[in-house]
Amino acid sequence: MITAIPVNNDKLAGHFTKAMSFSFYDGAGVLLASRANPSLNEGCHGKKQILDLFDRYKVERVLIKNIGDKMLNKLLAKDLMVFQTQGRLASVDDLFQPEQVSLHQLCLATEGRPSGNASKQQACCQKSGLQGKHTGCCKH
Repeated sequence: MITAIPVNNDKLAGHFTKAMSFSFYDGAGVLLASRANPSLNEGCHGKKQILDLFDRYKVERVLIKNIGDKMLNKLLAKDLMVFQTQGRLASVDDLFQPEQVSLHQLCLATEGRPSGNASKQQACCQKSGLQGKHTGCCKH
């Protein structure tokens, strides 16, 4: 089973889409690859690239600290198992030590954090008459 982990400086990133990179591990916890987060400078297009990256590495499980409800919904729609850590971790390696970490499986998009930008983006789209369409106005 391939596991994807959002990482900042060899530690689990505080927020999924704001991680500096994603690391990919096999079932034994061996690092297979690490790739830069494509969403840092690309907005929504970069978030789609995260999903493409996960497809490329055949990810089945994602370990996170925090994630927005929209991205969580996208991961769950791809039938990925998403687990949220409970408590502090010293390093990413701790995630593969069952006695070191408590994981909670997320099964509903509502378990993610509400998007802080969603209401601004929706208002912008409604105002421009382009609701539901991604335009420069909405920046999403």
